Amino acid sequence: MLEEEFPSPGPKTQGERAIQWHLVAFGLATALLFAGAAYFSQPYLGAFGWIGLVIYFWHSSELPDHNTHPLLTLSAYLLPFIVCLAVFITGLWNPPVMEVEEGGITYLLLHEVRSLSPVTTLPRDNWMAIFLAGGIYVSALNMLLVISAEDVARRILLILGIFATVLAAIGFLQAVLQSDRLLGFIYAPSGSYFSIFPHPHGWASFALLWTGAMIGLGSHYIRHMRLQTFLDRGGIWFIVATLVLAASVALTGTGLHLLCLSLLLGLAALDASYNTSSRKKFAKLVLGLGGFVILTGGIATFALYLPRATESLVHTNLIPSVGLSFQEQLLIYKDAWQLFLDKPVFGWGAGSFRTMMTFYQETELGTSVYQAAHSDALQVLVEYGLVGAFAWISVPALVFIRFLNLKTHRPLSWYLFGTCSLGLLLALVGFPFRFPAFAFSFLLLWFMAYRWSVIPHLKTSDILRPQLVFTDEGSRRRRSHARPPRPYK
Repeated sequence: MLEEEFPSPGPKTQGERAIQWHLVAFGLATALLFAGAAYFSQPYLGAFGWIGLVIYFWHSSELPDHNTHPLLTLSAYLLPFIVCLAVFITGLWNPPVMEVEEGGITYLLLHEVRSLSPVTTLPRDNWMAIFLAGGIYVSALNMLLVISAEDVARRILLILGIFATVLAAIGFLQAVLQSDRLLGFIYAPSGSYFSIFPHPHGWASFALLWTGAMIGLGSHYIRHMRLQTFLDRGGIWFIVATLVLAASVALTGTGLHLLCLSLLLGLAALDASYNTSSRKKFAKLVLGLGGFVILTGGIATFALYLPRATESLVHTNLIPSVGLSFQEQLLIYKDAWQLFLDKPVFGWGAGSFRTMMTFYQETELGTSVYQAAHSDALQVLVEYGLVGAFAWISVPALVFIRFLNLKTHRPLSWYLFGTCSLGLLLALVGFPFRFPAFAFSFLLLWFMAYRWSVIPHLKTSDILRPQLVFTDEGSRRRRSHARPPRPYK
């Protein structure tokens, strides 16, 4: 198998081993619990994520870089959560809405609109949103603070990538068999499910991240072994898994998803062409032309279906078609922007968008209210304000700046950062971060991209191999007459 070509000494400490399996388990849990979008799953996922903080302190004495001041180090990285928690506590004394009960019916009364002071709309909803976001962030943060072995990072990527492929295969089987069962025993509440995800576009965004991660990991393998060796050691299944993920993105995503997928595949093909030996002219030419065709085809398709850039492109009996037109989303953006302008500094509170949109929505939907801004960037501004938004993006931004200042950048790091950048593009006109499975995968890959270029590169030649040991003079004499061993290649 592929891992046989690469040495795997394993985690350096018990703490690193515990964090490795916590990251894997949390990644599996966020996907299996309906992408974390189900309301009942949020407290469990939040608590599961915060277990990573307990593991960090439990094994802090083993960490070479943080064993002197673990509390100070972690506090610096936990600043986003601390800021949001302080705003939440302060806002408890200044709620913008009040619950009024009349005739057995509870009504919401808006009584405070324009002020610069923090507010907390509905304490229970606000706290749960902050608790879950903090759990996801803390869990992924351990990738940055603890993991220091290359094979551990590679194993995390491989396990979660294979699991994403399995979910994609289940989604295809579910669609082909016209079954409302998920994983063989869970019944889908609605026809918009693909695999275990409650929204096809949420799945497409999640699968796009892992398509890029699998392509980058495959590129890493091929750079360190011959292509034929890669295929002989199970690489063909690796390619099949990547194609299954890519196909699920194309079938469940919007025009923007298809554009991001074509950019990812096209640039990967051009990268492979650039790194192909000049002696293999035909392969170099085919890869280069293939990358160019994929890029131009994706851009042309996106331009052709530009009015449906935020709607599902494929609509058959097998794959549900959902999404709003960009014109409809512009109406939501207009209402959401007014909502932001009334509380630009601290926002209305985490998880408050649906409640506050009740008072600001001008689009007539009867008794229905938009639950999301259909733009994660705009929704973060509405709920957290400029202060909270800056707090959440500060650590990932600093990590990327530190990456750019490194003397060397490994190719897989660029693949992971590039894929996450496509995820940010989707977040401008979509809502992938509403799904904890996507949010955790994004942060995990972002932090891993930096760590991959920092942790020591593990080479097969660096691993000590067993040597013959002679204990008597006769054996030594026999060794002296023996033919010298062939050098290891």
